[in-house]
Amino acid sequence: MDIESSEWTVLESMYRSGILANVKQFGFEVHIMSKSSTTAELFFQRWKILKRLESFGFRRWYWHFNPSGAYMYENEPRSCCYELVYINTNFMSKNKPNTKR
Repeated sequence: MDIESSEWTVLESMYRSGILANVKQFGFEVHIMSKSSTTAELFFQRWKILKRLESFGFRRWYWHFNPSGAYMYENEPRSCCYELVYINTNFMSKNKPNTKR
């Protein structure tokens, strides 16, 4: 899902609708902040929206920053956009692997 900052509204809608119960894997881009300025309050609000995925059984499997939104901050590379992939652990086998041969 790459919907240019609308992901926050869509995630909230997905939480309310319950549609995530049917999703095994979820890949999307998030826009954390603009290159100009984002308040700490907005950053924390967006972090809580992402963190809420865990209450539905999702765990982050992979992430990287999008180089198209890259900039330097205190001599460290940062990005306004990150690519995230989550896996729904509710679909993982509850049984231990069979090690007997």
